[in-house]
Amino acid sequence: MYLISILCVIVITVVNVWMVGGNFFQLFDLISFLFLFLMFIPLLIAGGLLKDFNNAFRIGVGKRKAANLVELKRAGEAVSLAIKIILADACFCVALQQIILFLNAESFESLRPNIGISFITFFYALGMILFLLPLQARINIKMQEFISGKE
Repeated sequence: MYLISILCVIVITVVNVWMVGGNFFQLFDLISFLFLFLMFIPLLIAGGLLKDFNNAFRIGVGKRKAANLVELKRAGEAVSLAIKIILADACFCVALQQIILFLNAESFESLRPNIGISFITFFYALGMILFLLPLQARINIKMQEFISGKE
């Protein structure tokens, strides 16, 4: 089911781009993705939850069961922190790109394509969050099942 949700996000993105007459390959910007990724991992490490973030995937998507409630809570906290980091990171990157763009702009016509490119970072962040929200829900459900003793 998790794979189906990811596939649905991809299909809806492709259909939306096609409906507005855009080129799907305009959405690819390696530097924007690297901005997100290179800030995400160190901040997750600084929060001390990188290992728990990895465990969240094993517990939420895989067949592995949590050993105890603390492991489930840490996995849930790691996913929650990851969502917050991604959102804050995207806002930071877009704001920084916009500031630099407006300071160096020569004309309005030169701004338009660059503004679109700077918002690709936010688009990637929202896509990553859409990927993590079902995982967070699954971890929360497993936590509730563990507490009630049904697991």
